[in-house]
Amino acid sequence: MEDEWFAQLISYVKKKGCVILNFDSELVERASLSKHGFNEFTKSYPHDLIKKISPPQVCFIVYQSYISCETQLNIGILSSNAAISTFESRVKYKNGKVLFSNLKELLERSSNTALNETLLMRQEIIYVKPNIGVELIKLVNSFTDNQYALRYVSASLNVPRTYCNNTGMQEDAIQMVLRTFGIRNNDWASNITLIGEKSTGICRLKNNDDLLSESFDIHKLKSVQVIPFIEDHAIAKDVRSSISSGYTLELDSLTGKTLFEKNGEQLEIYTANRTALEHALGVDLIYINLTQKNTVMVQYKMLEKNENSIYGDWIYYPDEKMENELAKMQYFNQSLGGDGNEYRLNKSAFYLKFVKRDAALRNGSIILPIDHYQKIIHSSRARGPRNGIRISYNQLEGQYLRQGPFEDLIRSGYIGSFSKTTDALRVLINEIIKGNRAVVTAIQRQIEM
Repeated sequence: MEDEWFAQLISYVKKKGCVILNFDSELVERASLSKHGFNEFTKSYPHDLIKKISPPQVCFIVYQSYISCETQLNIGILSSNAAISTFESRVKYKNGKVLFSNLKELLERSSNTALNETLLMRQEIIYVKPNIGVELIKLVNSFTDNQYALRYVSASLNVPRTYCNNTGMQEDAIQMVLRTFGIRNNDWASNITLIGEKSTGICRLKNNDDLLSESFDIHKLKSVQVIPFIEDHAIAKDVRSSISSGYTLELDSLTGKTLFEKNGEQLEIYTANRTALEHALGVDLIYINLTQKNTVMVQYKMLEKNENSIYGDWIYYPDEKMENELAKMQYFNQSLGGDGNEYRLNKSAFYLKFVKRDAALRNGSIILPIDHYQKIIHSSRARGPRNGIRISYNQLEGQYLRQGPFEDLIRSGYIGSFSKTTDALRVLINEIIKGNRAVVTAIQRQIEM
């Protein structure tokens, strides 16, 4: 059965074809020495050379390696095409990855004459028709070592932009974790591991290996390249051994993990879901800050547009399932307690993040502490026209947490459970997954010297 990410990539190339850029040794050296190396750069071309380009498109770079003296390939995305003068346009290449099969190896394995002739062309820029582009993607994918690069490009072409489903909510949760830790768009993960074929937003994160210049020995790069697929039992052992500082985590159904380091601290992010992400019953985020000794859990809930409202209101209707979840949260909260030296503005670990369906990520959400939510649903403003209980965006009248301040409170340790609750939290995480919800778990700690 064809993997979902590969089917999406093939479908994309079928519609738009792809592009090949041929680089000489001088361009290779200049690109390798730039800020992002072969991962991201811009280049100008005469208008007539790029008239068939319709970004975003899958893009290959064919270049002569001055280390191996072989003709190598990179793959990425041609993301923009803009006129910069009367005579030239500028294209932007980004999300680049090294391919581990060189041109000679590709040609030896290919029996498609049209594809081989295309690969041997030496024009500056080549538009590859959809049917030939599909054959090229299949050929590259036939080399197992190339599959992570292809999966990364496929994921980069399908970045969620809105809260339309669980994929969008998982993407938002990962980005919220990164912002809370202080990671910016140009920061890179020091390690990424993907488990199996299930969808995970971790696949779209940038890896430190991408910053290596072309002068880096490709065979050495291959030894430190991200390991894309390993068995669940192997990653479970890896997870248990990788988390120190007195905190261990045993998650079922892991789909990926990554590690960031900054200012003497490290952030580990794990994604897990028992079924395919789109079939999960929701998304939860758990942020464990071992530096500040606080833990915060965020459960995503979808707001639906009220078509009958003249003021454009958004509504969430609690159900019996939500009542059961509240009972578990209350039970967990009863065990919360500090050691006398810890201070919290709010000692509860639980928060609800209400997101507007199809709204842009980060722009269509509000956050409520669970105790505030409980006060609201027992108040008159939670009653609808027919006396039903619901959360109304308009009736909250701005009394909720915004994204930025919420992240600051987590970072500073002013909210969340006390340090004694970490053991109970391990049980809670696996209970969430068994209930068929997707979980993003982040662990922040000091780097041990």
